[in-house]
Amino acid sequence: MNKDELIELILLNIERLGIVMAPTKLEQFAIINCEKFIGVYDPSSVTPFILAHELIHAKYGDKLRHCDNDILSCEEKRANKEAIILLWEIYKEQGGNASYFSNFIEIAGCPFEESITILREIEMNDENIEEITPCFEGNLRECAIHYISGFDVLNSIKVYDFLELYNLSYDLYDEAVKEFQQLLDQQNLAY
Repeated sequence: MNKDELIELILLNIERLGIVMAPTKLEQFAIINCEKFIGVYDPSSVTPFILAHELIHAKYGDKLRHCDNDILSCEEKRANKEAIILLWEIYKEQGGNASYFSNFIEIAGCPFEESITILREIEMNDENIEEITPCFEGNLRECAIHYISGFDVLNSIKVYDFLELYNLSYDLYDEAVKEFQQLLDQQNLAY
């Protein structure tokens, strides 16, 4: 399932709740008015996550906004959490798993850190979610060794792929490059 198909599925679910959704050019990505049963979205910028977020608001009939940017309200937190869970369930039903977590984030448009946190909470004992963070416990060197040991022949190292695989911050890019360089230098000495 690609991004457009996922958007269509979520729009269908919103409309099943009695909300009429109309595409238009917006400053925001999407807005739903649960009292008037109408909503609008910007098809050029909306993501499945944003529409799923609005679907959750429609599901609960949320009407109260505390302010223009009320991301800390209970309703917003609930909408974010349940949208991530909904999208993850759809992704898994379509054959996805935690091995392709970055693909899930790319297709669904979910916030990465929040998704990791929420999915760890709900699937702590599930084997698939454990694959998101294979071995990182503060030792970048062990992760680098683990990473390169998975290759028969290593022509190049894609550092960003490495960081994503081990759920590491991109801030560690320079340190990872140094670690791989040290391992390469040691390997050259061993021959």
